[in-house]
Amino acid sequence: MQKRNAFTLVELLVVIAIIGVLVALLLPAVQAAREAARRIQCSNQVKQIGLGFQLYHDTHQQFPMGGRNYVNCCNSSVRDYWNWTYYIYPYLEQQNLYDNTSDAVVYGTPVPVFYCPSRRQPRVYGSGNRSDYAANAGTSTSASTANGAVVESTQYRVNMASFTDGTAFTILVGEKHLSRLQEGGTNCCSDNEPMVNVGWEIDLMRSGQFPPLSDLKTAANEVQRFGSRHPGGLNAVMVDGSVQHFSWTIDDVLFRNLCNREDGNPVHID
Repeated sequence: MQKRNAFTLVELLVVIAIIGVLVALLLPAVQAAREAARRIQCSNQVKQIGLGFQLYHDTHQQFPMGGRNYVNCCNSSVRDYWNWTYYIYPYLEQQNLYDNTSDAVVYGTPVPVFYCPSRRQPRVYGSGNRSDYAANAGTSTSASTANGAVVESTQYRVNMASFTDGTAFTILVGEKHLSRLQEGGTNCCSDNEPMVNVGWEIDLMRSGQFPPLSDLKTAANEVQRFGSRHPGGLNAVMVDGSVQHFSWTIDDVLFRNLCNREDGNPVHID
């Protein structure tokens, strides 16, 4: 009788086990590579936002304003009260959206550059478009503090000369911390309004009062903080247009100094 070559059941199980081990070893590497790509894309987006600020400054000799509360809060019918995101639209190739007279259209049109790919897709959430990036209000989100890169519309104007600590050492815009339970404004309160028309609110303004923090599965801790959904830290663009990645282990005092444009404290960025 002719002998046939074939796998035994034991050999087949061994091969399957080896393949399973290889997949288990490879999967984290693939996920890490994907996150690295998303982080690079996010870094490029904050770079574009920073360029939008600089082009706005070249035109108006000041930075765009951080909005103003209409009556009590949001949804101003007067666009002069709208936020910095709207005012840099023309410099992000969004002139048509900037000129559109329908507030509903502006609210309902997501602008991809404002959505971090590690957090969510660019689409309408709840009542309108959203932003995963916030401007630097300074050492507090109180409008009266006014020592960051962007101030309330009722404050004096901020321009390049205002940054006595140096444009390379002051944060302009960074990723914002956001609770995983509050994404899209399903509850309250830091991601629940159309991004262009929230007034002076923490939806679009964050500070160095508290250290940056990774997104958590809780309804707390997102207020005022910078942060992100990246595993290692957050991306931020400085006033001079350079992009920095700040680790979650950054010194609290250093980060607070980086948010104050005029405190006179020396800082060092590795």
